[in-house]
Amino acid sequence: RFAHKTHASMLVPSDAVARDFKTAAPHLDVTVLPNSYDPARFNLETRDRLRAAKRAKLAYTDTDLVFVFLSTGHYRRKGFFLAVAALEKLRAQHPRARLLVAGGKPQTLDTLQRRLRDEHPGWEAWLHFAGMVSEPEKYLAAADAFLFPSYSEAFALVEVEAAACGLPLFLTPHHGSEMVLEDRINGRSIPFDADGIAAVLAEFASGQWKPQRTSLKHALDRDAYAAALVAALLNARPNLQHPTTLQPSLIR
Repeated sequence: RFAHKTHASMLVPSDAVARDFKTAAPHLDVTVLPNSYDPARFNLETRDRLRAAKRAKLAYTDTDLVFVFLSTGHYRRKGFFLAVAALEKLRAQHPRARLLVAGGKPQTLDTLQRRLRDEHPGWEAWLHFAGMVSEPEKYLAAADAFLFPSYSEAFALVEVEAAACGLPLFLTPHHGSEMVLEDRINGRSIPFDADGIAAVLAEFASGQWKPQRTSLKHALDRDAYAAALVAALLNARPNLQHPTTLQPSLIR
């Protein structure tokens, strides 16, 4: 569709995706429309209110340092095994570090656990699988930081939700991370290797680095997203070559 110029405009969720399409299809009018979140569910008050009860239910103590990873699938692409390897290395110096994994169907999690038994013996002592959850905000509330070393995204909504809950973000430089991460302000950029990730996490675990403030950077709440979407659609330029086939595309 893009090669044959049947589309005149496109809405994309991140600057990185916009650069890709502007390079591949320079005729397109590309507008960045960042992902939105529900501020009624994901906020600092929710985290404070739910934190103690959820940590107690998960058997975490006040001295445990909990990193949370959320995904319903695509674990390899989203860096799950990279996160596990990094946490295992971190625990050599900070044995109270824990990894909380929310999301995933039972069959998928069984497959992951079989691999963990082969590659990371003893993982059960510090890694907890919550399974599919309907209220991810409770698991964000129970955590001390958000770890998401994904290899490929467009703009992951869970990054926005974690930031809205005030969690420090530890993100690889994948597409979309530039929309929410302010390096050394609300989180840290981490490399695509376990040793490097563990070194960055160790600065947080030891208190050598602390987040300065909560920030959502370019992410939008629901009302702001709706207003921006309407404005973008109204401003989509006409396709003079194919006036009857104008179809603004939304890439999420």
